[in-house]
Amino acid sequence: MKFQFKTLHLPELFEYQPTKLAQLVTQLNESSNYSELHKLAEILPIAPRTIGEIISDIQNNQTDRISLLEWAYCLYNKAEWDEQNPQQSQETSQKIWQEATHSSWLKQILFWLLALNYGDRNSRKIAPSLADCFPKFKPQFVISYPLAVQILTALSNQSFDKLAQICWQHLLTPEQLLNRAQLPPNFSGNNTALDEMVKLFPIETPHVEQQNLLIKCFEEMSIEQQVKAIENLLMNVSIEVGSTLSKLVEWLRQNYGPRTASSRWQQLSEQAKLALRQWIKAASYRDFDILVDVLLQQLNTQPREHNQLKRRRDFWSNYSDRFERIRILLPEESANILGSHLQRDVDILVPDGSDATEVCIFDFGDWFVVEFFRGIGSEIRLFDRHKHPQIEQILFASPTLSIKQIRRLDGNIHDHVYLWQNHCEKWLRDFGIRPNSKTKTFKGLSGNCAKYDENNGLPTPSKEDLQNREDHLRKWRWQINKLESEAKPEPKKFHSPP
Repeated sequence: MKFQFKTLHLPELFEYQPTKLAQLVTQLNESSNYSELHKLAEILPIAPRTIGEIISDIQNNQTDRISLLEWAYCLYNKAEWDEQNPQQSQETSQKIWQEATHSSWLKQILFWLLALNYGDRNSRKIAPSLADCFPKFKPQFVISYPLAVQILTALSNQSFDKLAQICWQHLLTPEQLLNRAQLPPNFSGNNTALDEMVKLFPIETPHVEQQNLLIKCFEEMSIEQQVKAIENLLMNVSIEVGSTLSKLVEWLRQNYGPRTASSRWQQLSEQAKLALRQWIKAASYRDFDILVDVLLQQLNTQPREHNQLKRRRDFWSNYSDRFERIRILLPEESANILGSHLQRDVDILVPDGSDATEVCIFDFGDWFVVEFFRGIGSEIRLFDRHKHPQIEQILFASPTLSIKQIRRLDGNIHDHVYLWQNHCEKWLRDFGIRPNSKTKTFKGLSGNCAKYDENNGLPTPSKEDLQNREDHLRKWRWQINKLESEAKPEPKKFHSPP
């Protein structure tokens, strides 16, 4: 009987070659890029020399004989050596730290391992004796490496609120801060530090850079953590303060707004939804209010234009709770004058030969209102969001918007001539745009003319006043017809072939 045996294939013998590890250490040393130091944790328990021989050189102050690879091997394996040599553990660790005071590369590995150790208490990254020596040597590093020492001190005490304070001082997220200090940017306390940063947001007088940093913190969070943080912010910061945070409010509108596609609106509680709506409306009107104030202060306007601007501000203040967002468009000359005085982003109107005017586009939900501030015509235009599917994209996203382009759009139009407030209030009410709830007195008007009734609106002017208004309207209609005619694109000219 013949037996057939399967051929036995033995695995190839593994031969450890430290050349790649040595190359990694050399590259890290040459480039000062420590982001891959964690790879050294995988060092096999084989080195050009034993750890006992390396430690012996350290004890005998012969560190010049120790290669970078041997230093890495020593640091990652010293905990085991300490267990076998407990009486010498502290002394040798102090000598290692002493060597690090004049070796930036050795210091960097120690700092990196300390950060990993503090960030994950359940996984030892460095010998306890080395960690215990750090406080003693801090004064020798604090002058040359103040940021790293601050961070490591905060991490050693698990003081994530202190870490958050350092982040706000440098206007960096925790990840960015640790990167700047050449420490491992990702650690288990990162999310806790982000939460602490939201709590420490300086809500009294935050500037744009601080708002941008808070937004960056939100963007580094998981969705679940982000929603929770935003809930806390909306519920604990007043509408008055929230209305001053234009940059933050715009980010919230884009990511959590009720009308924004793919937003997380439905993940908010009902209370947070109400607060966000109020933030958005208050911030939008405040931007308009600030713009008019700056125009009045900075632009060399004629008395007539000065009064026009004040009347526009007063009129729209009656609708301050209705704004959902605003876009500001300025002529380049105005932008150069006003830019540093405004607290939000503005866009530049494309010059097209029209009279210089500032433009505000208001989002009232179902309707968009375009307010022309100055110049001949100086009208209000109203556009139906649902009737014109592309109108929102044009008015709020087009980077090349001009006065003539706006005038070419199909929409309803209203004047700014004599008694315009009374007629504009009724005009808006007919389209479902009403003043703030509980309005009894219309700002910008005086005496009996300012009395407002939610069913009937403002009082009807006298026949004499209405006739006076009609006289002004005739001239205005002629001007608007002329402006709209000028805004129409020129017909294409076709040349007959020869």
